[in-house]
Formats: sequence, structure tokens, C-alpha cells
Amino acid sequence: MKIAIEKNVVEFMPENSGETLEMETLWRVMVDCLNANKRLSPIGEFIPDKNNLARFVIEEIPGTRSQGDGSIAQADATSACPTCNK
Repeated sequence: MKIAIEKNVVEFMPENSGETLEMETLWRVMVDCLNANKRLSPIGEFIPDKNNLARFVIEEIPGTRSQGDGSIAQADATSACPTCNK
């Protein structure tokens, strides 16, 4: 799959029929013509020398995979990422 970035637009170009089917599936999950479209948010880190895998979570879709251990915080807390300040 080829990825092209121009300013704030990212283009994904499948290079074979399998990737085309996967892109079509992703498109159908992400696009909702009647309501708001879903968003991809990065998970973890992408360091090609360490692990050549980029992960994203599709927001607003309940999933079975999570990053946490399922525990609940004892109190409300505010935290910020030291890298992106979110």
C-alpha cells in the first residue's frame, strides 16, 4: 500500500486486490452518510527500527481490544502526554 501526504490530506493507494478489499472494508466502517464519520487515533508508538507496525483505534466503535487492564481509576484525574501535550 502506498501512502501519500500533502499538507493535511493523506491518501492510501492499495497496490493489489487484497489491499483494495481491506480498504473498502475500512471505508465502510469509517464512513457514515447519515451521522458523523468515525476517526482514527494512533495507539502507542511507531518506531520502524523497533517494530514496523503502526496501530490506530477507530473511535466510537466498541472493541474487544484495549490498552488497559480493565481497572477503574479510584478518582478523576487529568493527565497530559509529554510528547503531544494532549
